[in-house]
Amino acid sequence: MRNKPRFFPWILILAAAAALAGPALGGADQDLDLFFKAKESVFKHEWKEAQGRLESYLKEYPRGRMRDEALYWLADCLHRLAGEEKGQAAVVEREKAALARLDDVLRSHPQSMWKDDALTLRAEIAASLVLLGESAYSRLIDEVVRTQNKDAGYIKIGALNSLAELDASIALPILRRTLREDPDSSVRGRCLALLIRFPAEEALPLLDDAAAKDKSDAVRLAAKKTADQVRQQAVPVRLRYFVYGARFLDESRYSEFPDNDVREITLERSAEGDAGALLDKARRAIGGKISSPASSANGTMPLPPTFGPSSRIMNRAGDFLIWINSQAVILRADCISGEVEFRSRKTNEAFTRSIRVDPSKDKLLVARSGSNLALLLFQFAGETAEEKESGAAKGKSDSTGYGPLDIHSRIALTHGIKVHTEKADYALGDFETNLIDLNQAKAEIPARGERPFLTPRGAPWRLIGDLFFLRDKDVLIGFGSTLLNPDREVVAEGLIQVPAGDPAGFKLLDGRSFEKNRKIVAAEDEERTRPIYPTQISNEWGWTIFTTRGSWGQAETGGRKTDYGLSRATRSHDGRDWVLIGQIISLLDQRTFIARQAALIVSDGTILQGSEIRVPADNPAGSIVVQK
Repeated sequence: MRNKPRFFPWILILAAAAALAGPALGGADQDLDLFFKAKESVFKHEWKEAQGRLESYLKEYPRGRMRDEALYWLADCLHRLAGEEKGQAAVVEREKAALARLDDVLRSHPQSMWKDDALTLRAEIAASLVLLGESAYSRLIDEVVRTQNKDAGYIKIGALNSLAELDASIALPILRRTLREDPDSSVRGRCLALLIRFPAEEALPLLDDAAAKDKSDAVRLAAKKTADQVRQQAVPVRLRYFVYGARFLDESRYSEFPDNDVREITLERSAEGDAGALLDKARRAIGGKISSPASSANGTMPLPPTFGPSSRIMNRAGDFLIWINSQAVILRADCISGEVEFRSRKTNEAFTRSIRVDPSKDKLLVARSGSNLALLLFQFAGETAEEKESGAAKGKSDSTGYGPLDIHSRIALTHGIKVHTEKADYALGDFETNLIDLNQAKAEIPARGERPFLTPRGAPWRLIGDLFFLRDKDVLIGFGSTLLNPDREVVAEGLIQVPAGDPAGFKLLDGRSFEKNRKIVAAEDEERTRPIYPTQISNEWGWTIFTTRGSWGQAETGGRKTDYGLSRATRSHDGRDWVLIGQIISLLDQRTFIARQAALIVSDGTILQGSEIRVPADNPAGSIVVQK
């Protein structure tokens, strides 16, 4: 017992020291714990939660060891959240807040390992602000390109990439000076790739100058190739193609079409884009005894510049994978030449065939493997002098509307609904899904109480436009559609939902309805409600895109985006079918679609519509309406 007083003070001292040391070590642990939780939210793309955690870290630990990195990630979160804002003023405010955080990194942490990333992101945000009308921020891009040393070429390239979407008056002076002054050939090479995004008359002088004067052999060669590509894009013609699969029903004709080989047949010219007439001529040229051709793809060549020289769009037809080499397409006013690769799906062996198409004739390539056929139809796309003269004589330029519906199929749905659609290549499986895509079509819908299988007591309602049928909801959905009542009066236009058994109970999801002064539409005045989709692009991030664009120029493409114009994008994901329809732009670096004046229709009955919809390509369930 006498020993206790001697040891007790030492126990108190050790306990006090532990008490003092404990909170200090715990504080350091809490510092890192809060930061890494914030980064976890960043990696999960939980931008709002990440913003809150990063701001808490910066406030609680003003001298934290991870402060520079936290500032960078906070700027990145603010930049991404700007894309979710609904008004321009709110977007600008967030982008400026992001720039302020990056300025903190560059000013307070000049030796930070995050400096280069901060400079690159600052140039990207500056470009976004310039696009929003804040043109003064272009100086931030220029500063990065102008002032970085030769060892930071990748930072310059990141800044140059931000120029792709900007107006030529801002971008071209920077590109011109960089081509002439920058010592890094990879930076000058990136300038060449960006120039293809701008109007030919402004890009070609810079490209030709680089092709003649650049000190690098590689850059001179790349400049010459890029200039040739720009000149090709400026030629006002395109190669239109249609790909079909079919089966031979007459074995006696096999000898005329060698196995695993291609036969070329010249066809009489059909009206441009008239796939039906082309197929009729192809059947006759083959001998007539083939199954109904199933469409695989159609479109135009060459591809837009944003797809890049390494892009390959493969189409499947018969037993072949088919690749039309966009880089080999040569456009001239009097003829188009190119090259097609056929690859056997059975053996993986490949062979190529050259093609040549002129304005007066169409071209058919037939590849056979056993009884399976691949049919490729090519047309010279672009009016001949005779067609221009004929169009002018008919007052073609003064015509309005999109022409009559070109009916290929007639389909019966529930409640006696009859659908007349332009889609010709339905398969049985198309009607087993919940969301049935009827394409551009007219649906005749009996009024409520009519007995459609007997003599109807009255005329049907009519819905004309891009039509879809949801089986479990038993409703028709019309996009860009017109609804006519039995008196043929227009009662609504836009995105319309029509109950199959009660058309008078329609719901206008977006658009306008008419109570008075209704327009009366005669049968001969029924027209399609949009232009045709001449181009199909398969496997764009798992989506198939049908677009009204038949050709592509600098106005439709940019460094980080592709503008598909009025389009329809479809895919299956997470057990559901998704259809996005409207004015569609893809943001390449974000793997996201921005759709304006659009609707997103899902097979579970979900319908989003608005002036702007943001659709993550890899997770369409995360789509949001940015602006109603």
